[in-house]
Amino acid sequence: MSDQGKERQRQQWYAKQTGQMLLAAERQAAQHLLRDSLGFRLLQLDAGAQYPLWLEQGSGCHCLLSLLPSRCHCPQIQARSDSLPFQSKSLDVIIMHHSLDFSADAYASLREASRCLTDSGTLLIFGFNPGIWSLLRQVPPLAPVLSDARFFSPHRVVDWLSLLDLQLESLDWLHPKCCHWFGRQAREPSFVSRKLGHFLPWLNASYVIKARKRTMARVSNSLLSPLPLGIARPQLNRDSLKVESCDK
Repeated sequence: MSDQGKERQRQQWYAKQTGQMLLAAERQAAQHLLRDSLGFRLLQLDAGAQYPLWLEQGSGCHCLLSLLPSRCHCPQIQARSDSLPFQSKSLDVIIMHHSLDFSADAYASLREASRCLTDSGTLLIFGFNPGIWSLLRQVPPLAPVLSDARFFSPHRVVDWLSLLDLQLESLDWLHPKCCHWFGRQAREPSFVSRKLGHFLPWLNASYVIKARKRTMARVSNSLLSPLPLGIARPQLNRDSLKVESCDK
């Protein structure tokens, strides 16, 4: 099956009750983590949900990237996550919504996201919890949807971030309000289930990682050279000053 066909299967799963509840929990987490980052150039790398996680009333340029066209009321780009059609350091926020789980080259996708982020850009990574989804992928209804999934642990993703000038800010586990993975009726998570999700992270549905781009400015060799003795008077070369009009 082609990549577009697999993404179409995931799109159908996200439209069901379990997928909708998972998306609701992840959207709430994204809005909380990006409450101070809205109003900039934002890109969401999608893997079939076709569901924007940012606040709709936020200002700025927001677009969604996937392999299939969707009905979202936002600008859309059809491309692969490991080959982003953006200039380097051109995006302030990138949301990777399970794109690592279904990418043919997850590290290349993460490297592309790092390339496109500005020096102080924010990266959100949503991933399926390998603990529970490795078991659920054996269930017949989920088997075709997750057949090509590669579940990465958050600790492995954090190791990749350290190699790409991305600094970890937070790692949270998400326990959405759904407990009908095996066809049971959905209900509110009980106190016991929430405690189990806290002490046994592998029971949670997904995780979200927030990282920030940290690019250290290179120090010029001239600044490292020893200072000459004596005191020099600062001089201003007026011939080198040039003022350009904004009307050009």
